[in-house]
Formats: sequence, C-alpha cells, structure tokens
Amino acid sequence: MSGDNRPYRLGVGILLFNARGEVFVGMRADTPGAW
Repeated sequence: MSGDNRPYRLGVGILLFNARGEVFVGMRADTPGAW
C-alpha cells in the first residue's frame, strides 16, 4: 500500500461513534502539530 500524496486539507475532519455512545479520538500521524 502506498502513501497518499494529496495535500493536507485544512478544516476537514471526521467524528466516529457507535451505538453505545463511544467516540473514536485520533490524530494524524503524518502531520505533526495538526491538532
């Protein structure tokens, strides 16, 4: 699998949660300081 060479898009995000109300919290590993 190769990396994605597209530029980082500011202001784009995702929120993932399940039926139990649990929320996935993550951060970009390839862009230091993105959060």
